[in-house]
Amino acid sequence: MFRKPPTPKPKRRKNAVPEDTRVEKADEDWFCTQECEEDIQDRKLLYSKSVMFSFLLHEGFRTAIRENNGEKLMMYHRVHTPMLENHHHWQYVKNFHRLLALEGGCGSEYVQNSIKWNSTVNVRGTRGGNIAMGMAMLVVNIPVIVIRTV
Repeated sequence: MFRKPPTPKPKRRKNAVPEDTRVEKADEDWFCTQECEEDIQDRKLLYSKSVMFSFLLHEGFRTAIRENNGEKLMMYHRVHTPMLENHHHWQYVKNFHRLLALEGGCGSEYVQNSIKWNSTVNVRGTRGGNIAMGMAMLVVNIPVIVIRTV
């Protein structure tokens, strides 16, 4: 009437090598070939260059927001669009494409100037104290969200 549950088989990792075919080489030293070492050094160099590029890109973008430099902001939006596309952030790509299209001539002159120069808010009233418009709207709406949830 009652069956005994089957004993589960041990799970194997996807690319695991079976125990009986493993070769232990603890006594031997393993060295990279010259091409292998150059390839590893190149990877490290490329990684460090990409980290430096990313840091400088974000630092420049932050400075453009702080100074409300519309020309630089549009340039950074153009640079960020392919990066967002590579990471499959399609909603942001679509929004940036619309923003760049409106700024590039699909909108009226008033819309072009508004997109370029009215994208930041100076909360403190000091020089270099601007923050992004989206962040300012988030700060303004936080009390409303808290009141509605209580």
